Amino acid sequence: GQPQMGIHHNFFELGGNSLSALALLLECEKELARKIPLGWLFDAPTVALLATRLENDCEEGASNLVTLQSGEGVPLILLHAMGGGLDYYEDLIARLPGREIWGFFGLAPGAGDWTLTDLAEAYVSELERRLPCGPCVLLGLSLGGSIAYQMACSLQARGREVKLVIVDTYAPGYYQDPTPGQVGLVRRYRLWQRMQLQMGHLLRRVSPMGWPGYFLSKLERKAPKATPGDLIEQMRRALALYRPPQGQPALQAPTLLLRANHQPWHLRDPWLGWRRYLAGPVQVITIPGMHGTCLVEEPIVRVIVPPILDLLDRKE
Repeated sequence: GQPQMGIHHNFFELGGNSLSALALLLECEKELARKIPLGWLFDAPTVALLATRLENDCEEGASNLVTLQSGEGVPLILLHAMGGGLDYYEDLIARLPGREIWGFFGLAPGAGDWTLTDLAEAYVSELERRLPCGPCVLLGLSLGGSIAYQMACSLQARGREVKLVIVDTYAPGYYQDPTPGQVGLVRRYRLWQRMQLQMGHLLRRVSPMGWPGYFLSKLERKAPKATPGDLIEQMRRALALYRPPQGQPALQAPTLLLRANHQPWHLRDPWLGWRRYLAGPVQVITIPGMHGTCLVEEPIVRVIVPPILDLLDRKE
């Protein structure tokens, strides 16, 4: 711990991240008997600032949309994945200097039952309060890709100009468990993938900066160890049950679909099931790696930044 931590010490400078922030806010909610958005801690990262925020803000005015980097151009809006945080986007943000970047944190723990469509609509309402007109680009990894898609459809229905970046997200209903006849093959494939990671562990000892070793170290460092389980379970359930609302047209917006080259053996669609949901111009790019936050971190982030910049700057 920190022996001389005071009310003006910055939570994140002391080693906090979005996962530990969720656990901290869960304890604060129990003590204060009120909900606290995760974004508040990023806007007010000291005890003194957070106390002032709690005194001055009513719960109805709470927002999960925060500025991650001030800059110019069309806002790039990042959507959280399963854990509710955004800290795994730090390498991506660092490679987009001078760009205006915002982010949506996940619901505060204990925020009640909701569907993914409910969540997307709530985020669209927050976004329109801050950006009532003009274009934006939505980017989501994993669960965040589904939220970003539903938000883009909602903005499209409102006549807004929007672009979409989906990072290794399965389309609604695309993922299927392997059939009994495929189980053995899938298990062998997963064993081969694990062997690759173990080989990376051995290579790291010989060459710490080598790609396999760096890739494995990222997986180990980012493995969630203390995420509040209720929020994770709510997100898993919302993603599993998500289907676009009946009658919702396919998205016409320009879309960049980034897919990891390591996919489950029995899932072979290069579009990850999105073809029926995307009616506008779509660019599909395969990137090295397996599903996870490492896809938006170094060194893989170097591969995805050029097409993201192209989408941000492209005039439709």
